[in-house]
Amino acid sequence: MSSKHSSKQTFETRRSAGSSHRQIHQVPLPFTTLIGREHEVQQVCTLLMNPDVRLLTVTGPGGIGKTRLALQVALDVQHTFPDGYCFVPLAHIDTPQQAVLTIAQSLGLSETRKRLQFEHLQSFLRDKHLLLLLDNFEQVLAAAALLPELLSACPTLKILLTSRAVLRVQGEYEFLVPPLPVPDLHHLPTYETIEQFGAIMLFKRRAQAIQPDFQVTEENAGIIAAICVRLDGLPLAIELAAAYSKLLPPRELLSRLEKPLEVLTRGGPDAPDRQQTLRNTISWSYELLSTEEQRVFRRLSVFAGGCTLEAAEVVCTAPGDVTMPVMHVVASLLDKSLLQPAKQESDVWHFQMLETIREYGLERLEAYGELEITRHAHATYYLALAEQAEPALLDMKQIRWLERLERERDNLWAALHWLVECNETEAVLRLAGALGWFWFLRGFVSEGRSFLEHAMAPSGEGGTSVSPQVMAKVLNVAGWLALWQLDVKRATVLLEESLELSRKSGAKQAMAYALNLLGTIEDTHRGNYAAGNALFEESLQLYREVGDRKGIATVLMTLGIQAHFRGDFAGVHELCGESLILFRESGDPWNIALVLHTLGWASYCQGAYAAARRLSEESVALFRRLGNPGFTAQVLTILACEVAALGEETTAASFLEEALTLGKQGESR
Repeated sequence: MSSKHSSKQTFETRRSAGSSHRQIHQVPLPFTTLIGREHEVQQVCTLLMNPDVRLLTVTGPGGIGKTRLALQVALDVQHTFPDGYCFVPLAHIDTPQQAVLTIAQSLGLSETRKRLQFEHLQSFLRDKHLLLLLDNFEQVLAAAALLPELLSACPTLKILLTSRAVLRVQGEYEFLVPPLPVPDLHHLPTYETIEQFGAIMLFKRRAQAIQPDFQVTEENAGIIAAICVRLDGLPLAIELAAAYSKLLPPRELLSRLEKPLEVLTRGGPDAPDRQQTLRNTISWSYELLSTEEQRVFRRLSVFAGGCTLEAAEVVCTAPGDVTMPVMHVVASLLDKSLLQPAKQESDVWHFQMLETIREYGLERLEAYGELEITRHAHATYYLALAEQAEPALLDMKQIRWLERLERERDNLWAALHWLVECNETEAVLRLAGALGWFWFLRGFVSEGRSFLEHAMAPSGEGGTSVSPQVMAKVLNVAGWLALWQLDVKRATVLLEESLELSRKSGAKQAMAYALNLLGTIEDTHRGNYAAGNALFEESLQLYREVGDRKGIATVLMTLGIQAHFRGDFAGVHELCGESLILFRESGDPWNIALVLHTLGWASYCQGAYAAARRLSEESVALFRRLGNPGFTAQVLTILACEVAALGEETTAASFLEEALTLGKQGESR
């Protein structure tokens, strides 16, 4: 984070007398300890000491702490530069000529004619083993081409600069400053150890500066962590928030940070104007963009949690007026620290905005009257994505699509909420219905049920009309999730309504789906075996009529599970064995895992422990890959019983311990 450098700023300036090589030590001495940046300081020092690195750009968004980090690095490596080091603030410079003059003045050179100034600077630095620290270089990117020329003429000179944008010149190395580490709010450490996170420690230290008795306690640790997460671990934002510690307790401060740009407006009087408020800091970067870059930046703010390049190209061009390829603009915004590369977990690149930057982008999007059309384009894109994914969630592409939808989960939720706001009822139900398998397979059953119930509620209250096929499908999905949570009464109501709609419209697959689940209710939950069997037989017949082999496999598996509950283990092997063949044919990992689990359990009950173990091990391996903690825990529990029966008690205990841990994760969803 930059500081205002004026006559009031403390500088260390030393020039040795009586020497042809004047030693220069001119940097602003930091007033405070650098917090949470030990690793980054070490990384930058290592880079700077590499003989091949002579031009190192420290980049990152405004408020991330680039200047403070660079100053610490300069102080730490000063002993390696016999001729010293010099800090040059460029925040108020906007031409290459002014940049050269400012550098020369900072080095103590007398002014010459402008066209000779650069040559004079080269001559002075030619034999100097010196570190030049250029701050806020994004203001004078037009001067970037001069730096390789200067380094070429001065073989022992090194340049460390801070900039919100990379220079893209020959010989440049980049170091992107990350946000301060923040804790995982779902797995918080104890309050005694939470201060190991740089963001928490920074908040505490800045709060103590105005309220000396402030402490991180068991009661407020989670709230302070949530504040730091909400502020993206951005040092400037955390410092501005901590300034309210005397006025607001942490819980109230957190509630007000729903709109951080409206709250964080109390920078110190010695801070530059751009850092008086968080909005000013982001606006500084925004105003440096071209018109085209500003337009794409605004539209990218509709994405929640990041996006792919493909998504950006579709959504940003939908409203029109974009003349440059979106790929080029995205690359430029990445270079200028307004976008960040997201954590890479696949062969598809994702990038994202810090939430504080995204809020500013949404403000600009609304101010330009583009919010509604861009959000509609966003929702349309993610509806298409979910419907593309839905059939793939039942075949060999299942795991890849689950991972993709997991990465896009925030965007899918944003699309759902936008469609609800617009009362686009059929689109809401199509999207919610398409996500049913995702919610189930990933263990987000409560989340899925909650949204489905909310989405179905306004279907007859002024929203867009809904086709019977869409409504029947959503009722089936909602009924299935309700049954999974043992809400039998609600599941029955939903499934019977679906069945009625499906019979009227002649939708045989939807009828078969509802009948299979209603059969489960009658057989398993009400003990009406004959009624349940009749429903299963009708479901199976309908699936055979339409040639739905996955549907046939599903009913056979259900019949096998019912046979298991009745103790008919021979029937389990017959029915589930046939089902397994069909599921392997389609390559459906989830249902293969479930059938293997059922067969393994039946084998265990028959005393065939070795066979049971083999089946359960294959099942648990698939459930692990699918990322479902609840089912993985369930199969591990059975596997523990199987290996215990084989005399492997230590292994059994290990499986049970893991099952307990995973079971708790499943409950949290």
